[in-house]
Amino acid sequence: MTDMKDKSMRGLLWSTAIGACLLASTASAAIIRCDGCSESAYEQKAVAAGLGEHVVYDLANDRAVGFSVEFDRELRRQFVFPIDVPPEIRAQVIAFSAFFKDTGGSMIQTVEVSADELQLLGLGGASAFDVVGDSNLRARMADRIWLSPPSSVPAALRNVIETLLAGTMTFLGITTNPRFTVVFIDGSKVSFVIDFVKQKASYDPGSGRTASGQVIPESTAASEAGTWTFGQGSAGASDDIGQFIDHLRSLGIPVTGGGTKRIKCTFDGVTLSCEST
Repeated sequence: MTDMKDKSMRGLLWSTAIGACLLASTASAAIIRCDGCSESAYEQKAVAAGLGEHVVYDLANDRAVGFSVEFDRELRRQFVFPIDVPPEIRAQVIAFSAFFKDTGGSMIQTVEVSADELQLLGLGGASAFDVVGDSNLRARMADRIWLSPPSSVPAALRNVIETLLAGTMTFLGITTNPRFTVVFIDGSKVSFVIDFVKQKASYDPGSGRTASGQVIPESTAASEAGTWTFGQGSAGASDDIGQFIDHLRSLGIPVTGGGTKRIKCTFDGVTLSCEST
C-alpha cells in the first residue's frame, strides 16, 4: 500500500504551483464555496468534486480547507487527505470573508464617491454629461476606480480590490457586482460596476443622471424617448435645459422649439427627435 504520509505531503505541490494545478493538471482541481458548513460538510464537498486536489472555502466562518481526493488501485478504495491551501487563495478568502460580513452576507454594496476623489485629469468642472459623451473619459474613470479606489471606499471592499490586484487571478469566482456612483460638483451622477472575476470596473450604460435624477440620454435609439421637465417647482428644478439640449444635439438628435419648461422626445419608427416647450 502506498505510504499515506507520502500521499498527504503531495498536497504541498499545489501550494507551490497554483497555476499548474488549476490550469494544467489532468486531475480535477476545484475551489468550492460552502458558507456556514460543518467540518464534515467541507470534506463531503471535496469528495463530490471527484479525484484531485480541492479547496473548500467558507466566507461565513473565514475558513479555507484543502483536500486531496485519491483512489488507491491496490486497495480499490478512495482516500481523502488534508493538504495546504495556497497562500494566494487563503488571502482572497480572508478579504472576501470580511466583505461578506461587512455586507451582511449579500456581497452587494453601492459606494458613492465625489468626482474630485478620483483625482483624474479632465474631471475638474466636468459633469455626468461629459462622461456620457466621452468614451475615453469613461474608460479612464473605470481604470482609476479599480486600480486606485478612493480612501473613502469602505475598508472591506477596498481590501478585496487590493488583494485581487496583488494576485495573479480571482480564484473564488465571486459574481456579485458592487457599484461605484460618482457624483459631480453640479450634483449629476454616473455609475460603474465592479467585476471581481474579470478584475475591472466598467461604466454602467444608462446610469447617467442629472442633478435632479433625470435620465441622461446616451443614443438615438427608440428607448431614449421620454419627457423631461425643467424650471421652478418641477422635478428638474436644478437642471440646466440649455445643457440638456446641447447634449441631445451632440448625439445627433434634432431639437425644435424654444421653450424652457419641458423637453419631449419621440421616436417615429426611424428617427428620435425632441421638442422643447
